[in-house]
Amino acid sequence: MGRRLSIGRLFAHFAATKPDEPALVDGDGSGQITWAELDRRTNRLARAYAAAGVGKDDTVAVALPNSAELFCACIATWKLGGTVLPLSHKFPPAERRRVLDLARPTLLVGDEASDGLAAFPAGFVPDAGLDDGELPDVVPTYWKALTSGGSTGKPKLIVSHDDPYYDPGSLNVGYMHPDGVHLVCGPLYHNAAFVYSARGLFAGNRLVIMPRFDPARALDLIEEHGVTWLQLVPTHMNRLRRLPAERLATADVSSVRTLLHVGGPCPPRLKLEYIDWLGPDRVVEIYAGTESQGITFITGREWLEHRGSVGRPIRGTRFEVQDGEGRPVPPGTVGEIFLMPPDGPGTTYHYVGAEPRSRDGWESLGDLGWYDEDGYLYLADRSTDCIVSGGANIYPAEIEGALEAHPGVHACAVIGLPDDDLGHRTVALVEPAPGGPAPGADELDEHLRPLLAPYKRPRAYEFVDRALRDEAGKVRRSALRTDRLPGAPGHGRLVMPGRGRWRVLRTGSAAVDRLLRVLDLDQAGERAFTGTSMEQPAHRVFGGQVLAQAAVAAARTAPGDLVLHSLHAYFARAGDPTAPIRYEVTPLRAGRSFLLQRVDALQGAEIIGTVTCSMQRPEPDHLAHRLPEPGSSVPPEDARSRYPFAEGDAEDGVLPGPVELREGGHGADPLAPSEVWLRVPAGLPDDPLLHSTLVVYMSDYTIMRAAFRGHAVRRNSTTGASLDHALWLHRAGRADRWLHYVCTSPSAGAARALGLGSLFSSEGGLVATSGQEMVIRFRADRPAATGERDAPAPADAPAPAGTSTGTSTTTSPHRTDHAGESTHA
Repeated sequence: MGRRLSIGRLFAHFAATKPDEPALVDGDGSGQITWAELDRRTNRLARAYAAAGVGKDDTVAVALPNSAELFCACIATWKLGGTVLPLSHKFPPAERRRVLDLARPTLLVGDEASDGLAAFPAGFVPDAGLDDGELPDVVPTYWKALTSGGSTGKPKLIVSHDDPYYDPGSLNVGYMHPDGVHLVCGPLYHNAAFVYSARGLFAGNRLVIMPRFDPARALDLIEEHGVTWLQLVPTHMNRLRRLPAERLATADVSSVRTLLHVGGPCPPRLKLEYIDWLGPDRVVEIYAGTESQGITFITGREWLEHRGSVGRPIRGTRFEVQDGEGRPVPPGTVGEIFLMPPDGPGTTYHYVGAEPRSRDGWESLGDLGWYDEDGYLYLADRSTDCIVSGGANIYPAEIEGALEAHPGVHACAVIGLPDDDLGHRTVALVEPAPGGPAPGADELDEHLRPLLAPYKRPRAYEFVDRALRDEAGKVRRSALRTDRLPGAPGHGRLVMPGRGRWRVLRTGSAAVDRLLRVLDLDQAGERAFTGTSMEQPAHRVFGGQVLAQAAVAAARTAPGDLVLHSLHAYFARAGDPTAPIRYEVTPLRAGRSFLLQRVDALQGAEIIGTVTCSMQRPEPDHLAHRLPEPGSSVPPEDARSRYPFAEGDAEDGVLPGPVELREGGHGADPLAPSEVWLRVPAGLPDDPLLHSTLVVYMSDYTIMRAAFRGHAVRRNSTTGASLDHALWLHRAGRADRWLHYVCTSPSAGAARALGLGSLFSSEGGLVATSGQEMVIRFRADRPAATGERDAPAPADAPAPAGTSTGTSTTTSPHRTDHAGESTHA
C-alpha cells in the first residue's frame, strides 16, 4: 500500500506528478482543465470561500449543473475541511428552502444570496489577486452529505462517515483503475454519480463530464476519449441500447474496462445485451444504499450463473433476510433485507432529520429479497411497494422486469390502487419505446401470460408520454400512486386488458368485421385515441359511429368495473369520413360510484362533436321496474327489409352494411309509434362493452323517422342535420339479437323536430331510451307538397351522420337522407 493522503492533498499530488494531463473535461466541448490548473484554481476558490466564512466541518451547498465548475466548488470546500452537499440546480425555491433549513449550510454555490445565507452564483470567478499557492492541510470530518426524500417525500440528510484519506496508487471500488478515463453520465446531486465520480477523481482519473445524459453523445465520448470506466443506471443502459443498430455495430467500445450499474433492478434482457456487447468480465453490479451500511457485488460472469442476483457481500458486510417478526428466514424465502457494516451499526453515516430503520443494530434499506444456497442476494421489491391483492403478495419489480422485456416498452412502473373487492388492484404505467407503434393493453397482457401467474398480471394499464424514472433511474411509486387515487387529477386514465380485441374478431360478415375495426380505437396518448370511419355514400361521418367511438374512448380510460349508463352529445359540424378522428377524454368528476367524462371528437383542430359520458359501478336494485316489450304486429322473422334491393344486393333481407334493419308497424302521424327491428347480423362474443357500444351505434338509426309521418312532403324536398343525441342504457342487451326500436316524435316546430326512442329486447323489456333533435327545412328550389299523406319516410335509413350541421338532400335510399342519413353506414 502506498502513501495515504487527505482529499485536499490528493490534488497537489496529481498536480506534481502529471501537471499537464487533463483532469476535468466538459463533455459539451466547452473546455478542459489540467491537474496543475485545477490545483491552482481551487486554491484561489477555497480562499474566496474562506473569506465568506467557510472553515473546517462547515457545509457548502453546491447547486450547479454537471460541469467542471461543480467539481471545482467541491474541491475548494474539501481543501478547507468542509462538507459538500450537492443539490439539484432544478429544485424549485420551496423545495430548496426545506433542504437548506435542514442542512444550515455556511455557503450556497450556484444561486443568489437570500435570508442571510452567503452565496456565490453560477459562473463565479474569484479575484485574480487571491493566492493560488498551497493551503494548510485541513481534513474534513465528513466529506459529503446527500439529500434524500426516499419514498416519503420528506427531506433528510445522509452524512457520510467515509474515510477522508485515499491512496492515489491503489485500485478503488468497482474495478476502478488509477489513471483511467471516467465518463460522468448521471446527475451529480445523486449519490451514485457523485460518489463514483469523486472517487474516480481521487484515483487520478480524468473525468469527462456530460451536462446531461444523451446516449448518442455518450457513445461519441467513449470513442473520442478512450473511456475506461462508466457508471450507468438501467434507464441509461436502455436508452443507449436503443440507438440505431448500425451505430451500435460500428461503435468502438474496446477501451471500456468496466461498466458499473446501480440504481435499481436491471431487466435481465437488458443485462444480457450488455454482457453480449461488452463481455461478462466488464459488466459489474453493486447493491448498496447511500448510507453505506453494506454492499454486495457481482460480475457479469457470476450473474450468468446466478441470474437476477445483485451479488454477495464484500468489504466485511453482513446481511440477513428477516420475516415480519425479525427472525432470519432460510434460503429461497422472501423477507426484508437487513445489513450491518463490518465495524457495527452507526459507523458509516448519520441522519439529519430522520431515524434509521434498524432492528438490534441491523439496518434495512426498505427492500424485500431472498438469497440462494450460495449466498447470492436477490431483490424482490421495496417493502413499501409490495401490493397485497386478494390476500396475495405481489412484487412490482417482478412485473416491471417482465414488461420491460417487451420491445415496445421503454420503461414501466407498477403500483397498487384501491379496489373494493381485492383490496388493491395492480396497475402498470407504461412509457412506450420511441420510434415505433405503442403496444396496447391486450398485447402486453398476452406477452405476460407465459411469464407471470394470472394474479400477478396487471388488471389495468396507463400509457404515459413522460419519463417514469428520474435521472437516477429511480421510480417514485408513492407519488405515482397518490396522483391516481380516486378524485386525484390522474384518476380515470386506465386501459383494461380485453378491451382492445375487437379488430381481430372474424364474424363471417365483412361489413361487421369492418365496423368492429372502426370501433376498436388506437391509443394516441394518456387520454387520447384515434379512429377511422365507415365508408359513407354521402361523404359524411355517421353520427352513431361518433357516439359509439366516444363511448369506447370513455370506457378505455375508466376503471374496468364501471359501465356506461348514459351519454349526451352535441354535433358541431360535418365530419370527413376519409380523415382520422381524434378522441380526447377529459375527466369531469370521479366519485365512488360514478365517473363523468367529456369526450371531444376532433378532425384537425376542429371539434366535430362533443359527448359527455357517465359511467357507474354496478349496484343492486333498490327500486326496480321497466316497460315490457310492447310486441309488434310483424315479428322480425316475417318483417321485410326497409328498402327494396335489386337481385344480388342482399341476402334474406340483410342490408349491405353492418346492421340488419327490418320494417315493423307504424302509424300515420308523428305521434304514433314507428317501429323497426335491428341487430348486428353476426355471432358476437360475450363482451359487455362490445354489445353496449353497438347499442349506442344503432340508437342513431331511424330515431327521427316518425317526425315525417303524416306530412305531405317530398322525400327530396328537405334539408336537415342532427343537433344533439342522448341515450340512457338501463340494462344490458345483446346487439346480435333482435332489438325492437319504437320511436315517436312528440313535437316539431321552428324548423326543429324531436325524436324519442325506446329500445327493447325480446327477452327482457326496455334496454335503452334515446332522444334526438334535428333541424329540418324545406328546400326553396323544390316543392314540398306531394299529395301523399304517408309518403315513404325520408328519415328511416341508418341514422344521421350526426356530425353534420350542414345540409344534405334526401333523394334515393342509397343517397344521403336528412342530416346525412344513408341506407348503410
